[in-house]
Amino acid sequence: MPVNSSRYTLSLFMAITLTLLISMLGCTDTKYAQYRDQKTEKLIQTFYESDQEQISINSIQGGSKINGYCVLTPYQTDLITVDNAIVPANTFLKQAKLVSQEEYWHIVIQSSSQFYLLRFTQRSFPLQTPITHMKNSCQLSSELLINKVLHLNKHQAIKVGN
Repeated sequence: MPVNSSRYTLSLFMAITLTLLISMLGCTDTKYAQYRDQKTEKLIQTFYESDQEQISINSIQGGSKINGYCVLTPYQTDLITVDNAIVPANTFLKQAKLVSQEEYWHIVIQSSSQFYLLRFTQRSFPLQTPITHMKNSCQLSSELLINKVLHLNKHQAIKVGN
């Protein structure tokens, strides 16, 4: 009986350890990862930590020109749009198997060749989103404009668009 008890204890310990590791490190879906443009994410993160007030991005990974973009707030997994030109973005989001959570917000960029995802944490890079922006979260534009604004009277936040 002690041998079975030891195996049970060891199995339980391994299961708990694995669960903790997964929850601390998170799971990365390789299909989702292939659509991320981490170079542009880093560019925006560096901008946020700089003294600049605005940054304009005209091209994405590999020099592809930007045709439009959409902002996904935390928990948002599909896009609300009035313009049919960006509707394929919802198909892209399903294909990429994006799972949105409270702590993340995303920018979906449509380039001349494909869609890309930029992912940011709300804690490190807070997003300011006016209510009017939520009704049409997509913009046809050749320029992704990112601004820093005051949030909660003290802290910086990121505002996407004009």
